[in-house]
Amino acid sequence: MTIKKTLTPLLIANLLILSCFTTLTVIPEVKAEVVTQKFDSMGNYHNAYIESFANTFADAHAGTGILSASTGNGEMTIGQSYNNDPTDQYYVNRGFIYIDTSTIPDNAVILDAKLQFIPTSKTAEFPFSLYIQNGQPTHPQDNAPAVSDFFEINYSGNGGSINAADIISNVACNLTFSSEGLEWINKAGVTKLCMRSSDDLYNTWAGTNVVSFYTSYVALFVTYAQGLYYSNMGVSGTLANSTITVSSFWQSDMGLPTSYTFSTDNSGMWTTESYLFSGENWANVTFILNPNVGQVVNYQFSAMDSSGTVTLTPIMSLTTTGIPIFASSDEHSFISPSGTIFVPWMGSETFYFGADSGYSIQTTIINNESVSVGSPYTFSGVMAPSDITISTSDQYFFVTLWSDWNSRLYRTDTGVAGGSHRVAAGNVFSVRAEANPGYVLYDFKINGQSSFRNLTANQFSFIPTQDTTLELFSTSTSGGGGGGGGSDVLPPTVVPPADGPVVTNTVFIFGSIVIILILFVMFAYAEVRKPKKKRRSDSSWG
Repeated sequence: MTIKKTLTPLLIANLLILSCFTTLTVIPEVKAEVVTQKFDSMGNYHNAYIESFANTFADAHAGTGILSASTGNGEMTIGQSYNNDPTDQYYVNRGFIYIDTSTIPDNAVILDAKLQFIPTSKTAEFPFSLYIQNGQPTHPQDNAPAVSDFFEINYSGNGGSINAADIISNVACNLTFSSEGLEWINKAGVTKLCMRSSDDLYNTWAGTNVVSFYTSYVALFVTYAQGLYYSNMGVSGTLANSTITVSSFWQSDMGLPTSYTFSTDNSGMWTTESYLFSGENWANVTFILNPNVGQVVNYQFSAMDSSGTVTLTPIMSLTTTGIPIFASSDEHSFISPSGTIFVPWMGSETFYFGADSGYSIQTTIINNESVSVGSPYTFSGVMAPSDITISTSDQYFFVTLWSDWNSRLYRTDTGVAGGSHRVAAGNVFSVRAEANPGYVLYDFKINGQSSFRNLTANQFSFIPTQDTTLELFSTSTSGGGGGGGGSDVLPPTVVPPADGPVVTNTVFIFGSIVIILILFVMFAYAEVRKPKKKRRSDSSWG
């Protein structure tokens, strides 16, 4: 049992001042006292059933046949039955229960009630239930029922029910009151109830369906709270970064609360978000929920009544949720992040995607529409579920081979010269270059750029990363000029692949000639510089 604490006017003033600060003011938790009390039925003289029987079920149900009350025999039989000995007879039985509930405090808030009985027998040819109805204050009659209390026009409502399948002989059964039925409990005197079967309630004959029990074992268990009491708490949503309303419902027979406070750790630390003055049952607080998806947010209400008593609810919690974005890709592509990603209200999420080697992005589908976007792609201002799907196709490049009339450029794997060749991305493409007799190769171009140094031993291999054109040129060994260009129209020049420093045939020949010339000049110069021998004159001869 929780202790109540009455606050002095000075302490109340302090609480009002402290509630204005953002740091949570710790108030000793005071909850309404909750009590469950047992009330026995008033005995055989008061509790009874009234039986109506006639030749038809309709007459028995309407009470136009013979009516009799079972007052004083201590047994209760409820339902309907049939007997054909000596003639057809239909029976409809309705029970009436009296329970003194006057000891329930006037300021109590009734939270729950159960009517307990121990059945001695049950016959159920078809499924049915037992219901309680209300005819207070007039019906049934005070102290004990009269035959005039049988008529169904005197009763209304659905105060609670129990299914016959849950009724087991010699085992205590509990009929739980509905919220409507709780209002029928008389805190100032005797609570009077009418018990009927569902077949009787709906005026339907479905066979013999009856339950019997002793009235001396009937009891009412009532759970109630004294003072200010909260009976309901709820939130309007859990979507991160969205505006939600948190509510609590308060009851008291001694008057409604004079003020409420609401505290939460929504911002990461406990703060008093609101301070409300109210004379209503409902306390409602609206605020923007934490923007982080999956965040546990705790919250608590407190209320003060006119006497200064403060009641705290338990600390409740919720976990923030997000709006889903579904991201997927096929087996030859990737997307990151992938799977189901949850984004807060009006939040954003960026996705990076691409294709495996040898494949290219064929379609990007966003929210069921094919769009042309590149990586990365960002969803912004998300307000509804979205999706992004990446699919690929095999990637190909075209390599075009061209050579003049006196040379030949062909694929080494197929021997096919010239033309356009489709090459899957990532595959190696190799060519061989040859010149006709009397001609030599003098230039090799990749996408219009001279790249003769890449032609090693008259061969060239590469992995295409774009559509590529290879061109081969020759020249006559007799110095008669080039071999004659072909008539093909070349494609636009594009950036060629990176080339390494390789010595070409032309450079080698040119360098050799230069070296020979240098040697010849040096030799001639040396000859010129040699000293000459003098010839003897004729006079030297004797």
